[in-house]
Formats: sequence, C-alpha cells, structure tokens
Amino acid sequence: MAAETAKGREQLAVSREQSKENEELAVKLLTAHCSPLTGRQAIIAAALEWRGTPFHHEAMVKGAGVDCGMLLIAVYREAGLIPDFPVAHYSYQWHLHRSRELYLEYLRQFGREIPEAERGAGDVVIWKLGRVFSHAAIIIAWPHVIHAVNGRGVIFENVDCALRLRNRPRKFFSPFKGSKQ
Repeated sequence: MAAETAKGREQLAVSREQSKENEELAVKLLTAHCSPLTGRQAIIAAALEWRGTPFHHEAMVKGAGVDCGMLLIAVYREAGLIPDFPVAHYSYQWHLHRSRELYLEYLRQFGREIPEAERGAGDVVIWKLGRVFSHAAIIIAWPHVIHAVNGRGVIFENVDCALRLRNRPRKFFSPFKGSKQ
C-alpha cells in the first residue's frame, strides 16, 4: 500500500512537471507570432494573459480579480468571438441551491456543445459541481486548461491531476462552427 502511494505521488510530480513545461511551450509559441492572432490562437493568447489574476466573484479586471465565468467572457470577447453583454447578478453559491442550468444557457448562446472527441484548444470544458454545471475552463491542450479557481486565482492546470474535477460529469463547448477552425 505504501509503495502504491509513493508511486502515485511520483506520477503526480512528473505530471505537474510536464504541465509546467507545456505551459512554458504554449507561451513561447504564442508570443513568437508577428501577425495578429486569430481563432484558437487568439483565445489561448488572451487566456494566458489572465494567469495570476486573483479569484474574485463576479469580477472581470485583469490582474485584480475574476471568476471562472467572467474569465470566459473576457477571453472570448478579447478574441473577438462574442460581443459585450450584461451579465445578471448571480449568487456565489447559486450552483448549490438551484436547478436552472444558468452557465449552460450562456454557453449555448455563444457556442455549441461538442463531443469529447472533438475538443480542441480554445474550446470550453464545464463540470458539474453541486446541482448544476457550474465550473468551466478554457482548453489549452487537453488535459491542460486555464481557469479561475477560488483561493488560487487564474491558473494553468492539468485537470487529470485536479482531484476536485477528475471524476465529475463534464461537457464540452466550442465557439466555432466547425471543429477544425
């Protein structure tokens, strides 16, 4: 049993190191372009600029505060894929006390649900936490994502190592009409 635990810790450490290397590679690739970025590249570049922003419920100020929903709005708006639109107030714990799929309604307004096999860089993954689907992230290169996490801020993370997300129901959405854009 102790050997299995040690092996698990070792695999987790290797996975975290690979995640860090992938993040550094993504930054290098995206900052090497001289022409304006479009589509999926624009989404990833915009998302990476939010890294380190503290978590703050209902906020959308780069470097000052953002939550996971407002991060998606800011990034996709900056990439030119969605318009500016008002977001109604939502309780910090709405996902624990309501059955209305509020987050999915917004995602369906600006994108389309896709099969897991079609997910790609710049698409969205959303997990069911509480009673509804309520936490989302932007896919960089699966299973690596950028998302706003309470207590951690906007982070680059390998979701296969995120115990709080790993076995939860999830859905995928794309802002693009075709999977190869």
